[in-house]
Amino acid sequence: MQGFWILNIWFVLLSLGIANSNPAQLCDNNNTDVRLYSQEDGLSQLQSICIYQGAREFLRIGIRNSLNRFDEYSFEIFRYHQQDNSSGSSNHINKMEVKIPVWQTGIVYFIFGIIIIFLVYFLVQYRTKSLRKANQILIEKDIASREVEKQRRELAIKNKNITSSIQYAKKIQEALLPSHVIFTKLLPDSFILFKPKDIVSGDFYWLTERNNKIFVSAVDCTGHGVPGAFMSLIGFKILENIIKVQGIEKPSEILNILSMGIENTFHRDEEDYLLKDGMDLAFCAIDRDKKQLEYAGAFNPLYLIRDNKLIETRADRFSIGLKRELNKQNEYTNHSVSLKKDDMIYLFSDGYPDQFGGPSGKKFMYRRFRHMLLTIHKLPLQEQKDFLENSIEAWKGEDYDQIDDILVIGIRPV
Repeated sequence: MQGFWILNIWFVLLSLGIANSNPAQLCDNNNTDVRLYSQEDGLSQLQSICIYQGAREFLRIGIRNSLNRFDEYSFEIFRYHQQDNSSGSSNHINKMEVKIPVWQTGIVYFIFGIIIIFLVYFLVQYRTKSLRKANQILIEKDIASREVEKQRRELAIKNKNITSSIQYAKKIQEALLPSHVIFTKLLPDSFILFKPKDIVSGDFYWLTERNNKIFVSAVDCTGHGVPGAFMSLIGFKILENIIKVQGIEKPSEILNILSMGIENTFHRDEEDYLLKDGMDLAFCAIDRDKKQLEYAGAFNPLYLIRDNKLIETRADRFSIGLKRELNKQNEYTNHSVSLKKDDMIYLFSDGYPDQFGGPSGKKFMYRRFRHMLLTIHKLPLQEQKDFLENSIEAWKGEDYDQIDDILVIGIRPV
């Protein structure tokens, strides 16, 4: 606003100066936007004596015996008359009005005020609505988080109970497995590498003695964890019944009866109760007096290392308990091997060769497993076990989890 006043004062003074210097020249230039004031309009002279601003912010320009007032939009000329110095109207000579811009009129200010009020109102309403919506979202999130926390606590309790039950099941399974004392007594020059994937295992090892023969088996049940553990308990008891009660000693016959026992346990005539669960195993009967080994297997082979050569005795390609599902009446094959001093035999499940790891994230594979056994077979049995355990841990590293139960049994029979 102050700048506008200065611009108008400059305009007036310019007009006065131009009028005093050469008014005719402006007229010649057809400059109709400028009103020229001269002595004919009441100015006593065209040179100002003083300019000051009054209490009401009017600018007053004094020119000898006349006073000119500028109030932003009008310029008035007052001249002093000695005949009448008391009447303002008689002293008023002329007045120039400056047209007020439309945007500075009262009605425009009023309209602007109404618009601003509406804008503020709508802004407040929008902000209030947004805050209510945000508050509702927070309330819903709080309710959801409370529900999640409640479910988390319930799951934690259930998980604790389940874990406790499985831990107890582990004790039961370990109680059924041959103890280290019994294993060392019957097979003093041997080792067992047993690494369950979960708390309980679907792999299990079995050992007993009858008529001066030692029966040993490495069994891999369908699945792992709790389902595999159930299968292992059933298989354990059936094997015990076959040898100790029925007195069967030939490995192939033992596997045939075991397969029938598993089928009769799980398979029913009703389709709803049909389960396709079985076992893969390697089963050996060792006669130390005759230095003879008999073997029968379902998918899991027998490795015999003699004179730095690995001899593989292949297993039959059908699982225990699934022959009926294959509509086959095949019998398991019995293999007989004469033992020599320093022979080394290995029974195992597929957990070790199938473990993922290494720099490329691939399986360990049977070829690498055989090569490792050839490398370590002359070491003491405990060192062999430690080497196998450290190797598989290094193979899977920190990037890969154990995918299955691992079982390897090493025996130097004579």
